Amino acid sequence: MTSTADSGRPLPDALPPGVHAYGHSPVFTPETLPDALKAGHTIKAGTWGLLEVREGALRFVLDDPPHTEVVLTAGQQIVIEPEVRHHVAFEQPGSFQITFCRA
Repeated sequence: MTSTADSGRPLPDALPPGVHAYGHSPVFTPETLPDALKAGHTIKAGTWGLLEVREGALRFVLDDPPHTEVVLTAGQQIVIEPEVRHHVAFEQPGSFQITFCRA
């Protein structure tokens, strides 16, 4: 299953086979979201991120063509692929966490 994007490519919400969790980010809120995550950035090679929205609404944007964005709400998740430039912004107050994964 994939998330419905506003434009661009479909965004996966499940990890590829053989990819497993190895760590977690802190839980981020509008007050604790680092500026680095609000600007274009990537996850290192060989690492996937599983972003889960816990409360509120979060806009996830792929910065490189094809430009894609989606608004995720509580209970939704999205997979962030390695080395794909992206950023996030809260649409409504809430929280999210990223689980870091690798093969």
